[in-house]
Amino acid sequence: MGYWTNIDGVLKSISVGNSSNIWGYNANNEIFKKSDSIEGNWQGIPSPLGELSSENITSLSCGDDGHVLLCLSNQRIFRWIHQIQNWQPFPSTCGLTKVNVGNNYNIWGINDAGTGWIYTMDAVFLNTQNTEPLLDVSVGSDGSAIVLGNTKTIYRYLNPERRKDDTVYRKIEGISNVIEIATSTEAMMLAITDDASAPRLQIYRGENMWAEFPFKDINGNQIPEKIEKVSIGADGTIIGLTDNTAGPSNIWQYIPYYGQPPTPPTD
Repeated sequence: MGYWTNIDGVLKSISVGNSSNIWGYNANNEIFKKSDSIEGNWQGIPSPLGELSSENITSLSCGDDGHVLLCLSNQRIFRWIHQIQNWQPFPSTCGLTKVNVGNNYNIWGINDAGTGWIYTMDAVFLNTQNTEPLLDVSVGSDGSAIVLGNTKTIYRYLNPERRKDDTVYRKIEGISNVIEIATSTEAMMLAITDDASAPRLQIYRGENMWAEFPFKDINGNQIPEKIEKVSIGADGTIIGLTDNTAGPSNIWQYIPYYGQPPTPPTD
């Protein structure tokens, strides 16, 4: 399939819109952007914290179109405005602590109670009616969304036109004890599990089937650090973070052979 290569830097969180839109922040609430996944350097981005220095960043997400949202521990949300190279407040009254962006038209959030919310073009968030508290959400550029429930189970959100009844979420089988999810389109999903009897990083192959996504270097050797975070862009760019946050670097990018992203499932 390919191999993983180390990228300079240490981050707490990573978000990949595509190979030209990669954002992250570290344990000091410093924000960085990368415009070229392999060759580009990390560029420091001004923080919206300012006088809110007692607050922390709880979530940052970048979409395929470069749309970026950031959430603070005081539940305030900011949008990055490229034209002025600065942040502006983003409207929300839902108490969100986590945001995820597919693009400007596909934005989700989760609040402290684990309720999922979808942003509409009418500048309001709608409750997604989840019955299980949510830990995480990942939104694709095509509007598809998967969520992680507090039972470490993955569900696919069903858009209204796809519902045959009142079912809003459909459980994705074939995997358990999930701690991290990532999607770029309906056909491409990655998950990290803490199940010692199963591969840690897995890729969805369709029909509720999952396969190991090897975490190996160019020589085929297993990377000793444990992968903790993963993000995938709409163009197949995949970047993961490992648990060695003390450095010198915990950032790894997947390099597919022949310059192609991983083969998506067929269903």
